[in-house]
Amino acid sequence: MSAARLDHLRSSQNADGGWGYFPGKASWFEPTAYAVLALHGLPQDRQRIEKAAACLLSWQRPDGGFPAAARLPESSWVTALAVTVMTVMAHTGRERGRAVAWLLDQKGSEKAWFTRIASRMGLLDPGRPIDVTGWPWLQGTSSWVEPTAQALVALKIAGVAHARVAEGEAQLLGVRCRDGGWNYGSPRALQIDLPSYAETTAVALLGLQGVDRKRIA
Repeated sequence: MSAARLDHLRSSQNADGGWGYFPGKASWFEPTAYAVLALHGLPQDRQRIEKAAACLLSWQRPDGGFPAAARLPESSWVTALAVTVMTVMAHTGRERGRAVAWLLDQKGSEKAWFTRIASRMGLLDPGRPIDVTGWPWLQGTSSWVEPTAQALVALKIAGVAHARVAEGEAQLLGVRCRDGGWNYGSPRALQIDLPSYAETTAVALLGLQGVDRKRIA
């Protein structure tokens, strides 16, 4: 990363320790987590990222998850980023354990009983496998490629051995588009094949690290 970009990142940090999506805007979890990961390992930024990490940890909710912003009431997919940040920063205490537990408890709604029944009766074409599930953006909603991949990255680097990891991998492989890449969630809609996108394909491959290449080729 160039010095100018690093300087811009440093100058954009908010007083609470976090970063917004744009300079001068309120702190959100996602840009703060990525800023911490970008600056991690630079000795001159140690205090800066420790302040940012403290800001993020203060957002942990009673259920163990993290919201996308401090003012939001619900834990969400960013909990995966929280686990990644804590692992990278060697913060392996109770906070990370609670976040991992929350993450393992989350499942996409496509595996709900009414979805399975409607699919088997031919009343619904979910456009994706429903025998396995990934992770949703928000609790109680369908799983999508990016939150599933982020959850897999977090659990793998944290060394978590759990059946949900294999299930998440299977779900990602099951929603691969006909052209070989990944769309945002389903490979088809209304019985029409959907195209894949470079950014979602890259994120999916990050989540599939460690999977036998023969299953991806």
